[in-house]
Order: sequence, then structure tokens, then C-alpha cells
Amino acid sequence: GYFQMDEVNKAWIELIQSKSPNFVFTPQGRITSKDKDWVHFIRAIQDHGDSFFRRVKKHLPENGSMNEQFSRWNGSALGARDLTWSYASFLSALRARNHDIKITLKR
Repeated sequence: GYFQMDEVNKAWIELIQSKSPNFVFTPQGRITSKDKDWVHFIRAIQDHGDSFFRRVKKHLPENGSMNEQFSRWNGSALGARDLTWSYASFLSALRARNHDIKITLKR
């Protein structure tokens, strides 16, 4: 596999790179699964994704109930409470993340 940086994803890659000292994107803007930095690249993306899980955890009440949204200003719960899709979305994202970790570690 490979990943090609372009004008659409450039800002996102630069954000990931700024938070990941082990990952430096190639000057050509392309990284392949055969490159020595591929695993660092994948882990940097995973860490960025994990930051969203950490944010959710930070704002969940002790009983673990989820609201539809978080306030952008202070993280307080907003919107409808205990919507099935909120839990399903979180669990689906967690499942995909764990699947990606397994694939990365097989390498």
C-alpha cells in the first residue's frame, strides 16, 4: 500500500507530523508500505485518532453515558442523551482502531 500527500490532505499530514517526532514525511509526498518509516506513519495516524478517544473519555461522566455532542468551549455534554447511534459510532470506531492495530503489528 501507499499514501500520497496532495493539496487536499497536506494540512492534515502536517498536523500529524507536528505531533509525531518519529515520523517525517518524504519530500516526494509519498510513502509506501515498503518504506522504513511506514510503521511510524501508521502509528502517527493511530495516535491522532486515539486523541479523539482520549477527548471522549475526558468528558464522559462517571456513569459512562454519552450525549449527542460536546460543547466546543468547555467539553460539557450537549444535545440528546443516550442515543444508540452515539454508542454505536464509538464502538465502531474502537473496533476499526483495534483492527488497524492488529494489521500494523503483523508487519
